[in-house]
Amino acid sequence: MIVSLNRALTLGVQGANGTASDADRVAIATELQGIQDQLVSLANTSFQGGPLFAGTLTSSPPFVKDNTLPSGVRYDGNDAVNQVQIGDGYQIVANKPGSQLFTAAGHDVFQAMAGLIQAMQTNTGFDVAITALRDSFDFISSQRVFYGNAMNQGLAQTTSLGTTKVQLAQQENTLVASDIEAAASRLVSSQAATNATLAAIGRISQLNLFDFLK
Repeated sequence: MIVSLNRALTLGVQGANGTASDADRVAIATELQGIQDQLVSLANTSFQGGPLFAGTLTSSPPFVKDNTLPSGVRYDGNDAVNQVQIGDGYQIVANKPGSQLFTAAGHDVFQAMAGLIQAMQTNTGFDVAITALRDSFDFISSQRVFYGNAMNQGLAQTTSLGTTKVQLAQQENTLVASDIEAAASRLVSSQAATNATLAAIGRISQLNLFDFLK
């Protein structure tokens, strides 16, 4: 998505140039509409059969083209988030809904794209349109921090559980026979927690913006 928005910004600057002809702006508007369609497709990215940016919904794509709206795009997802358990009693938020990424108040990327397309078609309002799109670009880029933090928390928890696993294994080797069963039980629990955390991190990595918003 970052690549697509970069291209849109470049086209906006080209179209705003006083040397661009009417034919140039028509061609640019057409390409921008294609980029808008690409952005909708990216915002509807799915993983394992479910949309990534629909909140907690798991069925239909969250973003739908709707010409009755100024942006031309409607959000049909919800505003809820998914939580992933990565340890005993320890959960982290694993995603953000599309309404907080692509159509956030004041940072609606589809509205910004629609404004730039209109500027090309009317040959006016370029400064406002380009500024709005650059703001949306910066906002989406900044959301990578959220997913980076989620990954860091997961990796930290994995390290902690791995250390616990090693300590329990060492204890098991030093305990007398009467305590081996209890130590083995704790070791199995630690292994299960570690495996669950690794699986959760795998899910988070599939959901991060570095993969789907580049």
